[in-house]
Amino acid sequence: MSCIKGNCTVHIQLHDGLVKKLYCWDIPEHRKNLISLGTLAKNGMRYAGEGDCVRVTKGSLVIMKGNMNRGGIYILEGNTVMGM
Repeated sequence: MSCIKGNCTVHIQLHDGLVKKLYCWDIPEHRKNLISLGTLAKNGMRYAGEGDCVRVTKGSLVIMKGNMNRGGIYILEGNTVMGM
């Protein structure tokens, strides 16, 4: 069973090259952090899935997008930026 250690902040270079600061859940047993779609929604963003893809938007701007892996988890298209 995985346990949430706490919140963390990461900087992600998204699919369009922009760098965004994201607040995530830190789960030590996982190699990746989790982003809460509920938290994004509370901050005025919308998300929609179609097939194996998900998009997060604010107005007409696509904030982030991702693809579902075999385990049913959406993997964000982007890279963690270290040293910020």
